[in-house]
Amino acid sequence: MEIRNFDAAMASQAAALLAGRHQTERALFPELPARFEKSEHAEKAIRGLLAKSPSVGVAAFRHEKMVGYMIAQTLNEPQRGRHAWIDYAGYALDLDASEELIRQLYCELGEQLVQLGYFSHFVLTPCGNPKAMDAWFRVCFAYEQVHGLLDLKNVQPLDSYDPSIRLAVKSDEAAVREMSNMIPSQVASAPSWGATLPEMLPDLNDGYAELLDEEDVRFWAAFEEDGTIASCIAAWPDEASEANMRIPERCSTVSCVATREGFRGKGLSSQLLSIVLNEAKQSGFEFFETDWRMANLPISNFLPRRGFKPYAYRLHRQIDARVLWANGSNSTK
Repeated sequence: MEIRNFDAAMASQAAALLAGRHQTERALFPELPARFEKSEHAEKAIRGLLAKSPSVGVAAFRHEKMVGYMIAQTLNEPQRGRHAWIDYAGYALDLDASEELIRQLYCELGEQLVQLGYFSHFVLTPCGNPKAMDAWFRVCFAYEQVHGLLDLKNVQPLDSYDPSIRLAVKSDEAAVREMSNMIPSQVASAPSWGATLPEMLPDLNDGYAELLDEEDVRFWAAFEEDGTIASCIAAWPDEASEANMRIPERCSTVSCVATREGFRGKGLSSQLLSIVLNEAKQSGFEFFETDWRMANLPISNFLPRRGFKPYAYRLHRQIDARVLWANGSNSTK
C-alpha cells in the first residue's frame, strides 16, 4: 500500500469511498440525507472542504486503487489558535478496508500537521461504526462534542406551560445579552473546564441579540418579574446545502439552551423545548439537530433524555509542541 498527498484530482475517487461510508451510516441513521449515497453528491461535500480554507490531505492506494483518504483544514483563530479540523466528510475508507487504516492515515497526516506547527487536532466523525471510533481513540483522540438528532414524529405538546414563558422580542435585548454568557459559564465550570476568551464575549452577546432581528428565529424564554431571563431556548430552520452530509431534509436547529442555576429542576427547559419542537412539527419540519459539550453535565444529561440521539462526535487531540525539539535525540550533554 502507498500513501500519497491528496490533491483535487483525487476527489472523484474519494467520493466513491465517502458515498459507501454514508450508505453504512444511513443503515443506522436513516434520517441522514440519502443523496450523499451517490458519488456525485459526495464529491460536492469533498470539494466543499477543499474550497473552505488551506488543507492538508493524504490518500492510501493499493494497486492504484484508492482505499482511504483523510483531509484536514488548517485554521488560525483567537479561540482555538492554530488548529487542524478533519470535518465530517474529511475521511473515508473502502468498505473492505480495515479500520486500522484510519490510524495509518492519521499517522501520515498528523506528522505533516505537526511539522507545520498545528498541534491541536479535531475530527468530526460519524459514530455508527464502533471499530472506526475505536481507531480514533487508539491514536489518543478523546470525546469533546456530541451532535444529536431528534425525530419529531412522536413529539407531543405538554398539557400546560409556565405563565412566565413567552417569545422574546426586541425590547428584551438587554436581558438576552445578559443571558448569553450563561452557556460559556457552564462550559467553563467543572468538569468541562472549556475556556471562552474574554475578547470573544462581545461578539457572542451581539450574536444572541441579533437573533431577535431574524424573522425565522424563535427565541423563547421564561422571564422573571424584573424582566431578566431564568431559562431560554432558540430554534431556526437549517439552511439547505449541497455539501452538508449531516443535516436531514426538513430539519431545524435548537440552540441557546440555558437555565440559571437557581431555576434548574423546575421543568422550565423541558417546557421550552416542548414549545419549539411542537412549533416546528406543526410547521412541517421532521427533525431537530443540535450539539453539546459532552462534559457539560446539565445539558449532556438533559438533551439525550428528551430524545436527541448521537449520530456524530467531535473528537480532540492536543499534541505537546515540545516534540519538535524534545525528540529523543537532542541532549543537554
